[in-house]
Amino acid sequence: MSVESNKSIGGIGALLIAIGFFIPFLTLVGIILVFIALKGMADAYGESGIFQNALYGIIFLIVGTIASIVVLMGAFFGLGWSMTTMDYTDVANLGAFFGTIIIALVILFVFYLLSALFFKKSFDSLGEKSGEKLFHTAGMLMLVGAILTIVGIGLIILLIAWIIAAIAFFSMKATGPQQAPPAPPPPP
Repeated sequence: MSVESNKSIGGIGALLIAIGFFIPFLTLVGIILVFIALKGMADAYGESGIFQNALYGIIFLIVGTIASIVVLMGAFFGLGWSMTTMDYTDVANLGAFFGTIIIALVILFVFYLLSALFFKKSFDSLGEKSGEKLFHTAGMLMLVGAILTIVGIGLIILLIAWIIAAIAFFSMKATGPQQAPPAPPPPP
């Protein structure tokens, strides 16, 4: 694929991720499109770190999400199990339940922070290779947003980061590394 088609795919994917804050299914589609674009950009610019860092970022996000879900399921099943034998004055079970929820949130936060760090590295590499400085801004906002998710405002910052990433994709110059034209056939 050309740089032009990759920048369009990446821009549409980043917009879908931003819209996915309101319609979650679109986030998955957007992530897939952004990955396709980042792979194409990594190939076009000869910089494998563009795609590899994004891949590590999504791996951390998936692992953190699955680990948090497992811990939360343990909390809910543990509470359900203990409710059958618990008298309603037993506060220890509820304390353990809420403690487990906090542990799940901490796990998710740490893995989400690692994910944002790798996405920042990916966008920084893409910004350097493409010359589009908005990628640096989007990467920094992703990292700051991930840090501030602990107080809630980070989600708004992440939304803004993905909108800026979409603008960065769409405003990239479509000039990637030029491939040499094929050699003319030898004379007969």
